[in-house]
Amino acid sequence: MSLKNFVVRGQKTGHASASDWYYRAESAAALDHKLLQIAPSEGGFLSHSSEEVDELPDAAYATCPHCEERHLNEALVTTYGTPS
Repeated sequence: MSLKNFVVRGQKTGHASASDWYYRAESAAALDHKLLQIAPSEGGFLSHSSEEVDELPDAAYATCPHCEERHLNEALVTTYGTPS
């Protein structure tokens, strides 16, 4: 199964306001299951909503300064599952 892209808007402990977080997962149910396993005191969400998107926004990518190729920025995108 290929991974789907999700933008999660939510608030985490220590963050003053809601932010967008980027994820890749097999399904919305699998993503929600993973997110609910992380307690707010351990960096999980206080509240959130998720949206499946065809493509992650530009902010989720980095461009190589040498070849100009665009790559998923793994520091900003959390992946649950294995891409096929």
